[in-house]
Amino acid sequence: MWGVVFIILDVWKEYVNSPTVTTVDSTNYPIWNVPFPAVAICNINKISRSAAWNLAKNMSKSRGVETEELFEMMRYLGRLYDHDSDHFEDIQKLHNILANGSKSFDVTNIMKELTPKCSDLLIRCQWMGKLKTCSDIFDTRKTMEGYCCSFNYIRESDDFISEKSDLPTNLNVTGERMKSPGYHMGLTVLVDPHPEDYFYPLISSYGTKVKNLLLVFNPRDFPDTPSGGLIEKLVPPKNEVFFRLEATTVYAVSSVQNFDWKQRGCLFPNEGPALLGSYSYSDCLMNCRILSIHTLCKCLPFYYPAKGTTRNCGLLDIPCLNKYRDICASQSIECNTLKLPRTNPECEYCYPSCSCITFRT
Repeated sequence: MWGVVFIILDVWKEYVNSPTVTTVDSTNYPIWNVPFPAVAICNINKISRSAAWNLAKNMSKSRGVETEELFEMMRYLGRLYDHDSDHFEDIQKLHNILANGSKSFDVTNIMKELTPKCSDLLIRCQWMGKLKTCSDIFDTRKTMEGYCCSFNYIRESDDFISEKSDLPTNLNVTGERMKSPGYHMGLTVLVDPHPEDYFYPLISSYGTKVKNLLLVFNPRDFPDTPSGGLIEKLVPPKNEVFFRLEATTVYAVSSVQNFDWKQRGCLFPNEGPALLGSYSYSDCLMNCRILSIHTLCKCLPFYYPAKGTTRNCGLLDIPCLNKYRDICASQSIECNTLKLPRTNPECEYCYPSCSCITFRT
């Protein structure tokens, strides 16, 4: 009798600690029920040579400096990507020229102006077997790689919005879906990286620096590598490359929501910090890293999602960003232990999503 009681208590304890189970519902799922992922094409070259020359030419007279000298110094703006603090005296000099007597300058607009244009990078685009005008299906959007050419990225803002009253009204966009399988029904893009226009490539070794970076991610999540929800692929020039994607859809039945979120170990879209209309595990991790970097350096890199009136990091912030770049580039939120308490409510809420779609190659 007592043995039965102990067995029942043991089963009950196991149920309380882990009340949910995951099972395979089906391995055959219609492809038209799976949203097509967002795709971003990023030039490894972060600063266009021609754009840097034009900017230097337009600024040189008003700044009292020779065009050629300012043009060469424009390379240091690339440090806002890799946070390399070498030759900081020259970086400070460039800051003083660009700020022109002020404390700061518009980092976001300058970096966007210097980014190679999508109209130059994308030559021909095809979607679901039909030729498309590239500018009709691609937009220039923020990613962790800077400004990239993005397809099917359906979130309305590149920044985090925490107030529901400020949300866009058309967040119910479902995005693109394929009607049938096959490479000819997917996305096909012909690109030209324009190696003659390279001015600040992030990969500098010969033979690899004229590659493009392909990002594949959830259409509603900010494309962020450390958060684990993004696939990166390098595409070399003069090559035709095919990518086969597999999607896994996980969903939770409504009765699971009756359990406490800590007990079930996941969050539904209407729970947790809704940074842009609904909860996302990837966005939550990204938000924690934003809180950390802002606490440590009092600013955010220009390519991060902004929150409210947060200041964009400028050239003078590079030493601080360099100091913490390895710590806050990880997927975990351990970087918050440096300055932020573990009890920060927004970071404590970072649990996996109860319903999600993951892509892999």
